[in-house]
Amino acid sequence: FYAVLVIAMLGTLGYVFNQNKLELFFNVDFLFGGFFAVIAVKRYGVYGIFAAAIASFSTYFLWNHPYAIIIFTAEASVLAYFSNKSDDLVIIDILYWLTLGLLFVFFFYSGVMGLGIKNSAIVYLKQSINGIFNTLFAVTAGNLWNLISKEIGIKYAKVSLRSIIFSTILFLTAVPALFYIVSNVRHHSQSMSNDMQLELNSMTN
Repeated sequence: FYAVLVIAMLGTLGYVFNQNKLELFFNVDFLFGGFFAVIAVKRYGVYGIFAAAIASFSTYFLWNHPYAIIIFTAEASVLAYFSNKSDDLVIIDILYWLTLGLLFVFFFYSGVMGLGIKNSAIVYLKQSINGIFNTLFAVTAGNLWNLISKEIGIKYAKVSLRSIIFSTILFLTAVPALFYIVSNVRHHSQSMSNDMQLELNSMTN
């Protein structure tokens, strides 16, 4: 019963946090709910997929179609399958988005919905960023929690040193790079907007 309650809670938190999206650039949004889905998968394996399905259901109301639910739930299923076989879930997730995730996105958005290759590529960028970074955040948080738990003497899960080093290096390099890109694009967008406004005002005068 306790496990069911925690899975439902993580799924609900994922659902709620997906509603509060952060726009990165050019209609590319970051959803935070995947963090809780990955935590559930890491903790409960296959049963954590239910939390991922609950969290991803919010995308139906955000984007008015069910295909993201399938894509994100499939991502969680792959992570759950490898959760007991490998500590490198970030690499597994990257491989998912380079293979199945890529196929799913272009099949549903380009093939079924008819968005075209260019728009489907933007969707792929959006969803892969969400998936990979949420997995990275969850894995890094899990490693940090295990290290703290070990130091204070409470129950913790053993994690390979290689996984800790890899996720930490990736976190310290990828996250600042993402924020730099976002801030840079936003700065240029704002500059373009200001220039256009000045030109319009000049034409009006």
